[in-house]
Amino acid sequence: MIDSEWKIEAKALTRAQPTVAGAAAVGAAAAGVPQPVQVGRSPLPAVSVVYSGRLADLATLAPSVETGALERELTVRRMERDVDELERLRKLDEERARKERERQQAAEAERQRRLRELEQQTAPQQAPSPPSAEPSPVPVDGAATIDPEAAAAAAAEAEAEAAEPVPGSVPRAQAQPRKKRPANSWQPFQISPYQ
Repeated sequence: MIDSEWKIEAKALTRAQPTVAGAAAVGAAAAGVPQPVQVGRSPLPAVSVVYSGRLADLATLAPSVETGALERELTVRRMERDVDELERLRKLDEERARKERERQQAAEAERQRRLRELEQQTAPQQAPSPPSAEPSPVPVDGAATIDPEAAAAAAAEAEAEAAEPVPGSVPRAQAQPRKKRPANSWQPFQISPYQ
């Protein structure tokens, strides 16, 4: 009978210091070469390989591998990595949302500035003329005299105001009248439409 357990352990990870002096000291004395630096992450747990069975069947023995501790450690590391990734994504989303808010505020400020400029440009053009101090004389007999030049100027001004679009308003398309369908004498429960 044979019962053998082998443990496979992780070697401690070491990394040489990346210095220019160490790279230049290749072939120099051992004192000039930098010492290895321990890596901050802990090594992975050991894996056990167990051979158990009759000694006569040694060549055909199938090992059983116990990886429970290794699987737990890998799961924990994966969860830690996922948490770090989620935190990184959350920070990116917050930054993106902040930039979007700033962009919208800048766009709103630009829109308000343009509206003020438009109001300032249209304000002098639409200033009403002050009413004259003396009223126009009205004839007593009811016959009114009309100045043809003043009437033509007033009509042209009214047409210009009607043709000028109002800022901020969208012209609406006029709805087309629908044609009526011709009356059909066939009814749905009729045997044939030709009767």
